[in-house]
Amino acid sequence: MNIRKATYLDAYAIARVNVDTWRTTYHGILPDAYIDKLTYLNREKFFLDLLKKQEDNTFIYVVECDNDGIIGFAVGGPERSMNPVYSGELHTIYIQRNFQGKGIGTLLVGAITRQLYEKGLSSMLVWVLSENPFLSFYESLNGSRVDSKTIKINGENHLVIAYGWKNIKDLIRI
Repeated sequence: MNIRKATYLDAYAIARVNVDTWRTTYHGILPDAYIDKLTYLNREKFFLDLLKKQEDNTFIYVVECDNDGIIGFAVGGPERSMNPVYSGELHTIYIQRNFQGKGIGTLLVGAITRQLYEKGLSSMLVWVLSENPFLSFYESLNGSRVDSKTIKINGENHLVIAYGWKNIKDLIRI
């Protein structure tokens, strides 16, 4: 298993992980019609655009296995909502279902927090759908619930919860 910074050549594989994990994680939470509209090609374009921003403080790390290729990814960068307490943000993290629960998410969070710290960002937020079955993952990393808000997805209101770490040094050591 190898964790590394993503390249443009990884965009399709990242899109595949993204779409597949949305289908397994959010089935029954988000409307099936919305999830069914997600395609590898549309998400590939999104990630190609995002990979261009790696030069602008947004970064993507992937987890790659010899036999399975890219099985997970995480995106991080500066906090996007102008929060006065948290300077960095774990924008997203997804791991293929059959690789979850094996410590890969913890390793990806470690990679993101190291990069944030190198960029001079010493705290971090992550926003998570309140119905996400993996809220305990963030709690296991000692994230504190620090905020919540309602967002619209496909015209429906959904509560999202922010977990925060005021000092990411402990996460860097993971």
